[in-house]
Amino acid sequence: MEGLRSKRAAAGAWTADEMLWAASMLFVIAIVGGATASPTTYTVGGASGWMTPDPITHLPNYTAWALTNTYHVGDSLLFNFLANIHTVIRVNTTDYLACTALAPIGGMVYTNGSVTIPLTTAGNWYFLSNASTDCTDGMEFGVAVSGVAQQKYNFAALGLGSLIVGFFLLI
Repeated sequence: MEGLRSKRAAAGAWTADEMLWAASMLFVIAIVGGATASPTTYTVGGASGWMTPDPITHLPNYTAWALTNTYHVGDSLLFNFLANIHTVIRVNTTDYLACTALAPIGGMVYTNGSVTIPLTTAGNWYFLSNASTDCTDGMEFGVAVSGVAQQKYNFAALGLGSLIVGFFLLI
């Protein structure tokens, strides 16, 4: 570092090597400083929401929908549905396979029309509606939740502070 200061002071300008080194350092600081875990909220069924699948098209297909995403601890599932018509229940594997809700996990049965469920632990999470014939009609699915938080880069989080630190590393 002392050599760079001496060269710059003597020459009064940045050399091509110094500019490349400075740009590299700022890039490294930006990448390291901008990595943040950003949880995602997935709307179950997409625009269709949580509803009884059409008997002819079988859409929405919640199993197919669930396979289009990758789930991580910290993400959430948003269920939008008709209040008191459908339900949302998290169940164990046995209840899921039997299309029943004999032992709802957490004892919760949601009926209010909109609920966000945070995915707090890694493993398989199963959901169904036990209203009328909803489950046997296709209102059921499972997701595999990874214990590794998803890394996204948030360059807006860098702010002026990282640039100032990077500048002082150069001089």
